[in-house]
Order: sequence, then C-alpha cells, then structure tokens
Amino acid sequence: MTEMQAELGLKEFPQLDQRFKERFEWVSDKLYELDQTEEDFGVRADNCDWFVLPIRYNGDRDAFARRIGGRVGYHKPLYDLPYFAKRYAGDRMPKIEEIERSLVIIDPLV
Repeated sequence: MTEMQAELGLKEFPQLDQRFKERFEWVSDKLYELDQTEEDFGVRADNCDWFVLPIRYNGDRDAFARRIGGRVGYHKPLYDLPYFAKRYAGDRMPKIEEIERSLVIIDPLV
C-alpha cells in the first residue's frame, strides 16, 4: 500500500458505516419490491457487492432479468478471457460455470 492509498483509506473510513447502512436498505427494499427473501436468492442484505446485487435465480433467468431490469450473468469466467484462454486451454471450472449460469445482476444505479 502506498502512502497515498493509506491517506485515501483514512478519509473514507468515517463514511463506511453510512454507506453500509444505505446499501443494506437498498438491498432490503429491492427484495421487498420483488416479494422475495434473502434465502430465495441466496443473498444477505448485509453482505453484498457495493456496486451490484448478484442474485442466484434458477428459473428462466432471461425473462426474470427483463422483468426486474437486471442483466444475465456477471462476467466471463477468468479462464475464458483471451489472455488466459490461450495459456490454459482446456481447463474448466464447473463450480464457477454453475454459479455463472444462475446469476442475475441488479445494478442500483439503473
């Protein structure tokens, strides 16, 4: 960590509690709006990615994503990106693929 990164971190710490509270409220409100519980989607309102809400959905996720204004999937698995695909051709990670096939992402800024 550089001195600059440390200084920025120290400036951000006082705001963290408020940001976590806002995030918790947003996730809770979104789940309520969708008439779902944390268990339905495999998420915890107090433990979510700050920028997006990844939820696991086992039905028709394309239709579900359209209905709620989300998007299907998070991103390509790392080993499918061009740099790694050339070097690790043939390597598969079935658990990652299983999770990716069930994800619907909700962006709080949309």
